[in-house]
Parts: sequence; structure tokens; C-alpha cells
Amino acid sequence: MQCLFKNVYIDYDFNLNKNEQYYILVSELAGNGFLPEHRGKQLVSANTYESLLENYFSTEEKVSIESLEKAKPNNFSFEKALEDNQVADEEELLATFSGESPEIKEESTEKHEEKDEDNTKEFTTESFIFAERKLWDFLLEFPADKTLALYLDKKTYDRFFIKYLSNVYPDREPEFLYEIYDLYHIKDTFYISQLGRDTGYIEQKLITLAKLTPIDFEEIMKSPDGFRYLDREGEQLNLAIEFLLAHYLSSKDKFVERKIANEVKKVCWRYVASEVSGFRRDLLRNYLNLSFIYEKLKGWDPLAKNAKRKMVMAEPRLAFLIDNEFQGFNVEKVKEYSGEILECYEIYLKKMREETELVNKILRAVLGGNDFDPLKMLNVDIENGFASFIFGTGPTERSINPYFISHIYKLYRDNDPKLKKFTLTMEIS
Repeated sequence: MQCLFKNVYIDYDFNLNKNEQYYILVSELAGNGFLPEHRGKQLVSANTYESLLENYFSTEEKVSIESLEKAKPNNFSFEKALEDNQVADEEELLATFSGESPEIKEESTEKHEEKDEDNTKEFTTESFIFAERKLWDFLLEFPADKTLALYLDKKTYDRFFIKYLSNVYPDREPEFLYEIYDLYHIKDTFYISQLGRDTGYIEQKLITLAKLTPIDFEEIMKSPDGFRYLDREGEQLNLAIEFLLAHYLSSKDKFVERKIANEVKKVCWRYVASEVSGFRRDLLRNYLNLSFIYEKLKGWDPLAKNAKRKMVMAEPRLAFLIDNEFQGFNVEKVKEYSGEILECYEIYLKKMREETELVNKILRAVLGGNDFDPLKMLNVDIENGFASFIFGTGPTERSINPYFISHIYKLYRDNDPKLKKFTLTMEIS
């Protein structure tokens, strides 16, 4: 999954996480345009990118979540789908909604493809550009309190992402953009290889995820439907953090510095909340051995009646262990117990003889009681000499590309003139 703007993401259709609830805009692998319910709240779906634009973004009216939800059919039935030849039979429809991939009947597929081909011919280049402008406006203005994801097949994903890169860096040569594309492909293939499923499943997905050649990349980049979308004042400030970070490090733009500082602060808190969550799990797994770690618990019986209450009475700093609201990456709870957590963590590290100096620096800065300087923390991350720690681990590792950021860090540490190519063409008054 890759962030495009603020809280708007794109992902390959086969990467769906059934536990995540995203607003789904489009998926071309959903089985004749219908999405299984487990993929989250569906705004709209379409069988091709062109049909998505034509059906939902080609009108003069401003597009909003409400208008898309009104446009979505809400009277779906088996009978109507079968009448309209949208699915081959009831068995296929049931399989589609269960998340399986049935073998589509040949006759139905041929009819469907012929219909799509005819629609594409009628949809002119001018209409396409107008509708795509509406789509980009919708993505750029998507409400900050919601999350949206576009689930795309590989071909459409490549086409959309290359257009995105071409708009982020409109005047760069194809070789430069291909290098960025390569960094994102490394991220995607790494994620697929870590899915933990059987080897055959992973191999099939990696085949599907095959990297474009430089020639294919350049052909898509120079396609006739290309258009400048990030061309209005301030729009680039909504870009994914890695592009703003690259711009800041290449230009030291003071206007962007505040946004970078805010983003680094949020990422640091999310990272610390993730680290604390893992630390808390470790302590709970070692519940029977806490007296070995914390001297004040000498003589404490972890199996005695009211043992947890007695534990906190003996060592009040461990109160966060028995707080039932302390679930997941709960930043607010981490802030509430920040002093206690920091002290417990340092005792734990010392006792367990762990050498994690960078983690300690981040925790000291974020939990130390004073408002930490996020730009100094960014320098600590850059100067550690390895991959990014605050951007490359924890809950942000999927939506932010650590390979891209590590590449930028290296260019920055090496004072490489190539870094200047990452400066954005900003039009801000």
C-alpha cells in the first residue's frame, strides 16, 4: 500500500487485508465490478479505469463522498445481476462475494469485454482528461477524518502511479522517475515476500508484480492521456511525506519545514507507541519473571490473590501493564504514562543487556517530558548511518517507503549533487 496524498492510498488488489476497513474507490479484479463486503465500505467500483471516470467523474457537478454513494446501486439482487449478464450464474456471484476467484464463463466474459471496448471508444481523450481532473480533485480534497484506498490491478496501478510520479516531478527525465519507481517496486516485492503464506502463493504474486522495463515505463509516461494535475498553488503540500521530505532535504525550504516537523513528530509518536506496545507485550509475557527485572518486586508472588494490584502497589511505575484501555498503538495512553514507561523501559534494557542506543534516544526525546525538537530527531535518524529507523519500522512501514527515504538519506549524507533533482517545483505565494 502506498500513500499518495495525506490519507489517500493505492494498493494492488491482491494485497487486501481483510481486517482493514477502507473506503474502496475502484477495483478491477473484483469479479465483474462487484466487491466482496469484507473489503470495507465501498464507494464505487468499475471494471476499467476509463469506465470509473466515465460513470462517476464526467459530470459538471463537484464530486463528493455523498454524491458517489448516491450514484452507487443500492438495489442489487441475484435476479437483476443475472438478467443483465453481469455475472454468469448464481454460483459465480456467491463466489465473488466470498472473496474467491471463480473461473468466469467464457461467453459472459466476451460480452463484458466487448461492452467495455465500445465504451472506451466513445470516451474521448478530452472527456478522459476532464474526468481524471475531477478524480484528482476528489483525492486531493478527501476529508481528513476518513481514509480512502484505490485498489487497482497491476496494469492500472502502474499507469496511475507513473502518472503520479510524472506530476510530482513534471520536468524530470524518464531515467530519474524510473529509479524512483524501482525503489517502490523493491518495497512492494519485499512486502509480498513477507506475507507468510505458502511458497506457490508468494511466487505467483511476485510474477504478477513483475517490474516494468525502462522502455515500457517510458511508453506509459509519454502516453497521450498525460496531463499536469499538481499545478495549483499549495497542492504539492498534500503529497506523501517521503516526497516532501526529499524536497526539504534538497532545498531547506522554510515553508515546508513546519509541515515536516509536524509529520516527524506524529511519526515519532506512532513509532514510540508501537515500540511501547511491543515492550508492554514483552513484560506481560514475562509476567512471572518481573521480580527479576524490577528489584522492588522482590518477594512478590505473581500467582497470589490480587497479585496485579499488589504488583502496582510495590512498583507503581508498572500501572500501565494493568490498564485495560492500553490497547494497540495507543498514543494517548503512552503520553499518559510517558514518565513511568521511560523509567521502566530503561531498567528493562539495562537488565536485559540490550544495545539499542537509537531506540533509547528516540524514547528519551519523545517521552522525556519536554516538547522534543522533531528536526533534531530527524538528524539523529539520518546520522545513524543505516536505514531510517523512525520511518522504516512500526505502524508506518507499509504506507511510507523506507527504501526511498533511505536512498534520500544516503544522498544527503554523501552531499551528492543528485539530491537537488528531488527539489519540487512549488508555486506558493
